[in-house]
Amino acid sequence: MPIPCVRTDAMVAFDDPECHYFKADDQWYLNIPGCGLAGLRNHEVREHDDGTISVYPSILTTGHHDGREVRRHGFLTRGAWYGCDDDVDPTVAADILRRHQP
Repeated sequence: MPIPCVRTDAMVAFDDPECHYFKADDQWYLNIPGCGLAGLRNHEVREHDDGTISVYPSILTTGHHDGREVRRHGFLTRGAWYGCDDDVDPTVAADILRRHQP
């Protein structure tokens, strides 16, 4: 199930329970709940007319939650987070992978 992410003007809070993304100093960032902030400098970010973004290739990040290390892997597509570690419908996952092929 995709998690909707909200575009914000700046970092909200490291422990923000909402998924959000923002651009600061020409660099995009993604806050993934339960993991933390991911910098997207090594990714291609496409900005859509509706203000959402899609990120290529997939995002793999390591953060911390409740004192333990957490790794998250997934896709940000049109402002929605599709976590590979989450229960993603196989048909949806295959479609996401197909759309992210070069």
